[in-house]
Amino acid sequence: MFSYHAAPEENHILCGRGAKNYNHTGNMRFRQLVEREVPSYMKSSSKKTKATVIEKVMSNIQSEDLIFVEYNCKESCWEKLSNTASRKKVAHRFRDFARKETNNKLFETTASTISTNSEFQRIISQVKENAIAHERQESEKMSFEPITLSECFIEVFSI
Repeated sequence: MFSYHAAPEENHILCGRGAKNYNHTGNMRFRQLVEREVPSYMKSSSKKTKATVIEKVMSNIQSEDLIFVEYNCKESCWEKLSNTASRKKVAHRFRDFARKETNNKLFETTASTISTNSEFQRIISQVKENAIAHERQESEKMSFEPITLSECFIEVFSI
């Protein structure tokens, strides 16, 4: 390992959490390099092709003189990560981007389905009506047992 006793430089990719690391110049450049290759990574169906994309980013990191470093608390200094550890960081970043991309698509699909699907809206209204009716019936009996949302759905679909 390679130690830095001074503060990290702009070409360093700081490992660790927090806004200071996230907003560091090297970290922003790193995220841009990864983000450019996310479409290629997402299209990759095998480990081998994903590894090729990761290697391309590793090559770009080296050509831009970026260096992964992490703070060693015991030694009170910054240490350069090995190539293996750096590659793991790149792979992890791709998985993060891929996860966010998948979640965004899922959210967009769900949101558009909910807002345009009148059948779904009708079912939700029916579920709400069933819950209100059940609450009225139970309050009239003076022994209120709350109904769950899943029980409302069961009542709607059993009609």
